[in-house]
Amino acid sequence: MKHVYLAGPFFSNEQVARLKQVERSLAENPQPLAIYSPRLYQEGSSEPNPPE
Repeated sequence: MKHVYLAGPFFSNEQVARLKQVERSLAENPQPLAIYSPRLYQEGSSEPNPPE
């Protein structure tokens, strides 16, 4: 399994939309991937917030 760390800014609506698009594309990838996106792990949580 490959691990992906998806780093990028998520301060503006445009930046968040871009990251969501990449998250969706990675989730649809047929290869098994472990994806970590800091945007989903805000407020010090060890569990991801559900993707939108």
